[in-house]
Parts: sequence; C-alpha cells; structure tokens
Amino acid sequence: MPRLLAAVVAALLLLPATAGASTTLTLSGSAVTSLKSQGVKLSAVKPATLKGSKLALKAKSVSLTRVDYDGALRLKKGSRTVTIKGWQAALSNQPTFSTQVGSKRSTLLSTSGDVSKGAKLTLTTKGAATIKKALKLKRLKRGAFGRVTLSEQLPDGGTGTPTNPAAGGPPPATAPITNEPPLLARPATAVDIKASTITWRVRDSFVQYLNAGGKPTDGTQPIAPGTADAPMRGCTSSGAANDAELLYQFHFPFKSGWYDPASGTAALYYSGGVHFGYADHTIDLNGGDPEIELNGASSRAIFRFNGSGGTAVANKREVLMNLATAAGPVAKACTVDPGPAGLPASAANPDGTTTYTYERIAGVIPDGSAQTVFAGFYLPGDKFGWMTVSFTV
Repeated sequence: MPRLLAAVVAALLLLPATAGASTTLTLSGSAVTSLKSQGVKLSAVKPATLKGSKLALKAKSVSLTRVDYDGALRLKKGSRTVTIKGWQAALSNQPTFSTQVGSKRSTLLSTSGDVSKGAKLTLTTKGAATIKKALKLKRLKRGAFGRVTLSEQLPDGGTGTPTNPAAGGPPPATAPITNEPPLLARPATAVDIKASTITWRVRDSFVQYLNAGGKPTDGTQPIAPGTADAPMRGCTSSGAANDAELLYQFHFPFKSGWYDPASGTAALYYSGGVHFGYADHTIDLNGGDPEIELNGASSRAIFRFNGSGGTAVANKREVLMNLATAAGPVAKACTVDPGPAGLPASAANPDGTTTYTYERIAGVIPDGSAQTVFAGFYLPGDKFGWMTVSFTV
C-alpha cells in the first residue's frame, strides 16, 4: 500500500479492534547488538511472539487516537529483568512507540521511513537510559533498534456517511451527554467583554495527515460562521517547510464572555467550528462552539464535538487541549512560519477601553484523565497547535 509512514500508521490506528491487525518489529541494529553483547536475553510475553529477531504485536484496542497492543518484550540479564509493556503507537509525521517500564510511560522508539516497506526504528535517548539503569548495564545509548512493518493488509475504509461541515444542519444521532467539563465560574467582580477575536492554528502534522487522502471531504474545512485563512504552507515535525498549501488557521465569531480584573481570569465563547475529514480512514469529525478559559495554569480550550463513521462522538463538550498561557508565544517553527508578531499583552484604546492579547498560546494535550477527543492521539504534554486570543473590556 503506497502510503507515507504517517498515513499508514494512521490507518492502522483506525482499524476495527476485531480486525486483528498486527505490527512486526524486526529487532536489530547497534542498540540491540549492544544489549546482546552484555548478556541481555530478549523474549516475548504472550500474546506477543518473538521468532528469531521478529517481535509480533497484536492490536487489542484501536481508535482514532491510538493503537494499544497486547503482550510485552522482556529483557533479562542475570537476575535483573525489564518488562517493556503497554505498547502504544501514536500518530505524527514521525510516529513513535511509547511503552511502560514499571508504572512510567515514555517514548521508547522513534521511526523514520515507510512502514509499509519497513521503517527504521531508533531506540531513543530516554529509552536507552531507562533500560540501562534497570539492568545496570555499563553502556547503552541511542541507536538503531531494527525496523517496523505493518504485517496485515489495511482495509479500504469505513462506510460512514460524511456530514456536511458547511450546512449548519443538525448533528448526527447522539447519545446522552455526560461528564462534560463544568463552565468556569464567573466572579462577582467580573465585567462583560465587549469584543474578541481568536485565531486557531491546528497542529500542522495533523492537517497534513488529513489531507493525505486527497478526496474533496478530506482535510480541514471551516464550519460557518467560522472562517479560515487562505491556504498556506506549513511546517513538518522536523522543522522543514511543507510545500502543500492547506487550511491551517481558523477564526470564530465572538458571542459573549467575561473578564475579572481582580484575578485576571476570563471566559470567552465563540460560534462556528472546524470539520476534520479523512474518508478512507472513516474520520468525519466536527469541532465547534469554542470556549476559551484563561485561568492561569488551568487555562484550556473546550469544543463541542460530533461526528460519524470511525469518529462517532456523541455531540458533547470536551476539553480539546490545555493552554500554556505562561509559556509565552510559540516560536517560529520553520521558514514559512512568520513567528510571533510581538503583540502587546495589553493596550489602552482612545475610547477608554483596554485590549488584552494572548499571542500564540501553545495548545497542550492533557493527561489521560482529561476529557479530550485527541488524548492518546499524542502523548500528554504534546503540542496541538496554538491560539491567539484578543479581547476588549
């Protein structure tokens, strides 16, 4: 199947759990040689299998966000044993395998190349340090760990009927709405916000992945009354410019909001949204009615999601991402990214009002306990684009 690595791994993530999809890792290279030369023996924990150098992992849970595997890889030296379990494949332009050693999860392996032909695996610096410490090895550093291959044919995609993102019609059939995040409480000292603007830059690699399908409904599209900036070039995860001109940046009309001068907190509510589509991978997801809570370390972005096919979210409000307001503007990512404009944090206006601006706030994937449609798609702490929010009181 002639797809780029990101697209093929993404398709694996979207396989039905009953498909029995498997991934084969061929364990070889400098890091594996270093382990074996120090007397480390490798074995599989069922249902994973290890035949020669080939470790086969079976998918046990598959969703839009990730694929989780059963089984484990055991490393043993003398009486010391490390069990590498909880294997997860996460999507990005350079997909990674995260695992658990004990109770801690970390990115063990990074990949490069085409997974349908055998992508290169590299033991990460953190992965090497974890294994070295656990087995009390004299040496182990970042290095080649073999190759990874998708070992079963991918399906052609689902049969869900895409929604019309621009029609503003009713959402798909929904389940009862439960466990929605509470609204930020308005303090007694808060004042109404007179006007506001917002720009959301969706994570570049995710937009590029959605557009890989090439169909009219694939990619990102604004949901009225939301709008999008003209198609533009984006950045790859390695910091290079991507030549494709795609829809990365979106704007939403302001509805209402409040700002509390005493605490510096604010809640802003907008209309419109964004449609995320990839027909062959059954992605048909709408995110709309953005809510922005500016509340120090608890700042976050909440959207109402609904969808169909492989993304049949039941019309509910969910935390999309935390907002790192204290981190400063997100830096220039590549040559086609203009970077921060240096907007003032506050500015007095001639009519006596004041405009507050939070420029290029990093969106951050919450921890696994948070309600977010993309939790697990990336690891907690991973960036998911940025937002610039400006409001006047």
